[in-house]
Amino acid sequence: MVLASFVLGILTIGLPAILRALDTNGDNLDDAWEAHYGITTGAYSSQNLVGWWQLDGPDNVVDRSPNHIAGTLENFSTNAFGPGLFSNALYFTPQAYVGFAAHVALNTPGGMTFSAWIKSPDNATNEATVATWVDAKTNSWSVGIDPKGIAAITFADATRHEQTVGPTTNSATLYDGQWHHLAATWAPDRTARVYVDGENQDSGVVTNWTPGSVVSFSFGVSDDSATNQAFTMDEVRLYNRALGPNEVTQLPVTYTDFNGNGLSVLEDYQRGLSPVAAYTGMAIASTNALPLATGEPGSSEFTPWMSTPDMKKFLSQFDTDPPGGHPNYWDKGHWLNAIEGRWHNNRSEFRITYGPVPKHKGSWWYWYWGISESYFNRLAKEKAADGFTLLDANSFTDPKGHRYFQGVWHKITLPLSPAEQKASDTGKYGF
Repeated sequence: MVLASFVLGILTIGLPAILRALDTNGDNLDDAWEAHYGITTGAYSSQNLVGWWQLDGPDNVVDRSPNHIAGTLENFSTNAFGPGLFSNALYFTPQAYVGFAAHVALNTPGGMTFSAWIKSPDNATNEATVATWVDAKTNSWSVGIDPKGIAAITFADATRHEQTVGPTTNSATLYDGQWHHLAATWAPDRTARVYVDGENQDSGVVTNWTPGSVVSFSFGVSDDSATNQAFTMDEVRLYNRALGPNEVTQLPVTYTDFNGNGLSVLEDYQRGLSPVAAYTGMAIASTNALPLATGEPGSSEFTPWMSTPDMKKFLSQFDTDPPGGHPNYWDKGHWLNAIEGRWHNNRSEFRITYGPVPKHKGSWWYWYWGISESYFNRLAKEKAADGFTLLDANSFTDPKGHRYFQGVWHKITLPLSPAEQKASDTGKYGF
């Protein structure tokens, strides 16, 4: 099904998901938009992700990666989560830890990268265990901070032989009451490295250490140690390869919340908001207010920006039988994947992406543009209740202060029978 409508002279139709006009680093953000707001366009690692724990709460540790490796809070107070560097963070007391069940994705024989933001009290004096991984033969690695606030990673084997990379006297201290980005990498029989704030602080070759199948993974200290240093942790990621130095410097960038409005940079981009301007209460406040999808379906690149009349003319070719244009393009198994709007040169402008629907499945879609925030929110709830996924949300404001929203919803139903697929191919099914 395709739905189109028209509001206040602005075309309102149901359409697609965001692909960037120019996105050289693959972070799903347009390079020009990033440059405008001072966000890096350098390399960003999105491959080999094992787990991504944003530590936003409110009750447990949720994994945003496809592996869904959720963590359980142990020995925390009732207020485990509080203000963090990016939205909320997890506040570790000496005996508190997060435990994870063994998961095949946590097996990292080809290397690993651990990444987290850490904040500790100024002039703290105790050691801090940040994360620990153990296999069935008690091979382990542990990222920690020594009493002087210097980070290190330690590898131990079944004979309790330990190899530690860091700390050295030239390393920066994390015990200064400030947020620091901490990362550690390892590759088999190669150099392991410790990074602080993007700088490679310490490195060393780890030999004769071969990890097996994981039996335990945790944040904090899991041995009831009353001396573990209290600290706060945010935005944790684990990869199954050793990321390079440039990749490490980009890890915290894309999905952070710079202005504290509860939306990540990606969600600010999707909704047409500034990622650095102070939150005024005029935009959508909650990250979870709308069922945003984390993935981006394949599609064409964005069309050029077009005025409302030009967009109408552009769309008309897809509904025209030959010789006027595409032969029943939408009925031949295509849909819209994203729409974006803006106010530019004293007029509303829009651009879209579009492409083929998944083969051998029933496909339904809606798209709207130029609608009010209240109508958009109502549609979001209704479509979610009907099993539709909101792939893209975008808004803009005209000079009079009127705000207009765009949205795209897709729904994939059960695989089609051969007869249904044939009907769909001839434009008689699914729309």
